Amino acid sequence: MHKALQQGFAPKRLLYEEGRNRDPLISNLISACEKEGGRVLPVTRSLLVKVSNKDNPQTVIGAYAQFAQVFLIL
Repeated sequence: MHKALQQGFAPKRLLYEEGRNRDPLISNLISACEKEGGRVLPVTRSLLVKVSNKDNPQTVIGAYAQFAQVFLIL
């Protein structure tokens, strides 16, 4: 997610584990998401497990808008 942010792509939805918003990397993602009008939700670890369908999920889950590149063929 941080590489996407470095390329100018902010998440549209962001779930993060409660209490982790003080982490500088996570706080940057939160700020970028909110700045772009996205929705940020602090959630419990058990909800991250359910959403990610993994027993040991990451502390952050993000969703991004789809985009397409159009190439002009001359």
